[in-house]
Amino acid sequence: MNNKERTSAKIQQVKDEENVRKAITNLADIVFDIGITQCEEIEKVRAMTEGLRVKLFGNGDPSASIITRLHSVECKVDKFQEDITDIKNMLIGGVDKDTPSVKERLANTEEHVKRSERLQWFLVTTILAYIITQVLSL
Repeated sequence: MNNKERTSAKIQQVKDEENVRKAITNLADIVFDIGITQCEEIEKVRAMTEGLRVKLFGNGDPSASIITRLHSVECKVDKFQEDITDIKNMLIGGVDKDTPSVKERLANTEEHVKRSERLQWFLVTTILAYIITQVLSL
């Protein structure tokens, strides 16, 4: 039986009591028990509050507080965000177009490779044509 049910049962006994003096004594005992229980609950709440205060504010050591740690995490996330933005700008380009992005450089490289392949085929064709003309002119 929990505390509320026990108190309700005691109050019902006081109401049913025929002897007024005994009813008043029982009622005083109930009030005293409620007061003791409240004091115990207040002590538990006080202890929990103190524990939370220590965690939040670091118990005199600001570096151990949740607030300081949260600030540190925010600073690191901001730095991480800057790094990701820089990487994105390097890969696909950004507002600053002074330097080409990796994507643009890769496209330029592919274009140069295609041109060099065409030049190689042109040179091979030219050399074969020269050789054939030399053989035929003999």
